[in-house]
Amino acid sequence: MKVECYSATRTQLDKTSNEDAFLIGRGPILYAVLCDGAGNAQQSAKKVCSLFEKLISGPAEIQDSATWQRWIKILDSSLLGGHQSTFLGVALVGSQLVGASAGDSRLYLSDHEGELRILTKTTKRLGSGRAEASIG
Repeated sequence: MKVECYSATRTQLDKTSNEDAFLIGRGPILYAVLCDGAGNAQQSAKKVCSLFEKLISGPAEIQDSATWQRWIKILDSSLLGGHQSTFLGVALVGSQLVGASAGDSRLYLSDHEGELRILTKTTKRLGSGRAEASIG
């Protein structure tokens, strides 16, 4: 399996700040995270990335969907009462890609013929107190 992780971010038209944050981990576990703060909330997106980095580096069964569901609840709670954020996180475990999303960020799978398949669904954003993991 070939996995490529690239990321870029830019300020939206008529905006003075960027509300996105991303993180690519290339240690013992290869992972990528993308967050989009809602409502001029770049700090919320950065906070989610930072907390996720701590969660994934701790002892956990990252191939288990229950772990990702628990992490989404922790990330959701960390933003309560402040600005909200989307979350999209994936990790490579052996030859298996695992992860979860919250909010409206999208993850697509591209096959060898270039066909795209969406792997995520829209859920409540982190910080809403009602975020649930979408696991593809």
